[in-house]
Amino acid sequence: MDLGLRDKRVLITGGSGAIGLATARLFLQEGARVAICGRDEGRLRAGADRLRALHADAVLTVRADLREANQVQRMVDEVAAVWDGLDVLVNLAGTNVRGTLDDLDVNAWWRALETKLLGYMESIRCVLPYMRRAGGGRIVNVVGQAGKRPQATACRRRRPTRPCWPPAKRWRMVWRGSTSP
Repeated sequence: MDLGLRDKRVLITGGSGAIGLATARLFLQEGARVAICGRDEGRLRAGADRLRALHADAVLTVRADLREANQVQRMVDEVAAVWDGLDVLVNLAGTNVRGTLDDLDVNAWWRALETKLLGYMESIRCVLPYMRRAGGGRIVNVVGQAGKRPQATACRRRRPTRPCWPPAKRWRMVWRGSTSP
């Protein structure tokens, strides 16, 4: 299937993880050039080696932490300099904070927000000038894992006899002042 991605310049944040590498592989199969970004240099190298086995000259790696604005700008500028612009940004970086509000590690929650919210926004802000110069582009933000683990991370049962409500219903109940289904 031809999705019209041949020679498109794609930047994937969180590209060294399993979902990021699978996404990169799909873009490469369509003829795109792909840059994967991540915080761990070893994982980036290992992932890039696997991808280069498929398409040797169409893969770049950039080490960057989306929680650091200067690293985000450097990441985008590096990729755009090598490929003379960017066409697609796929934001996949970040971790899933699991647990109930009672159990929540506040520091982990803030790190996740810094990556998934502020890091994504900074990535978008940095790629927009390149996309405007190219006459357009595409941005995809992936923010949840419900497709990977439906309700397993959204609701932990404290009492097995009580139902595990979908996240939206649970939040409506908490908002209305009730914490039980």
